[in-house]
Amino acid sequence: MKVIFCTSNAPGAVMIRAATWSKWSHVGILLSDGTVVEATWPKVRHVSLETMLSAHTDYYISEYECTEAENADIEAYALEQVGKSYDVRALFGFLVHRDWTEDNEWFCSELVAACAAYAGCDLFRLGSSWRVRPQDIWMIKSIKDYDRPAVDELRAFMLNESKEVLAA
Repeated sequence: MKVIFCTSNAPGAVMIRAATWSKWSHVGILLSDGTVVEATWPKVRHVSLETMLSAHTDYYISEYECTEAENADIEAYALEQVGKSYDVRALFGFLVHRDWTEDNEWFCSELVAACAAYAGCDLFRLGSSWRVRPQDIWMIKSIKDYDRPAVDELRAFMLNESKEVLAA
């Protein structure tokens, strides 16, 4: 499973980083076709890598150890969540330490953790995926990392591929 970590200087991103003690304010799942599933206001969406990255000032990709079958299940489950509401109440739940588990609303890191748990790719202890921040995912040991220059290369490649598909 590949996870994109992002941040920006937007007020909401700054508040999320401060409240969660994280360098990152947002995460999404990079699918094998180079597109992204992310939970953002107002709903979970399936977008191009360029669309996601263009809204952020810094980004990084980490790949986590999951089997090929688990990765397929992660992607399928993530795509099933597209269109579901963004879980704004859960963000406030961090402040009051409440359980906000909802399977019809998601915030970004909760969606990533739920997709991994659904597929059996156990990144977190059983039952703890409902309270996951971007920082918690960041702290998991990855099997491969792509820093900003590497992500920029992928981004340029994906933009070129999109242009070629549109021209055909």
